[in-house]
Amino acid sequence: MEAAAEKRLRLLNADYREVAGREPQTFYCPILYRDEEVELCRAHIVNESFPESDRKWTIQRADVDSWFGSMFEADFVKLKYREKLKVLDVLADLS
Repeated sequence: MEAAAEKRLRLLNADYREVAGREPQTFYCPILYRDEEVELCRAHIVNESFPESDRKWTIQRADVDSWFGSMFEADFVKLKYREKLKVLDVLADLS
């Protein structure tokens, strides 16, 4: 893991210690409510496909980040760049 990501992980783990009163095993995932040995990644808050958006990122489980990417991000990109598509058609992938 790169230095910036390691620093962010240390900050998140320090926050976890303060709130939970104990050391995290690796990284406590606030989405799954789990702290397990898993691959972590640098996850952008807003999809990189939106070039004008904020580039903030956080640490996330790679499996969670990939799931959100495959389930939602592509649809949001379609919505952003749609022409005459209806929102429900995009989300239902009917177009």
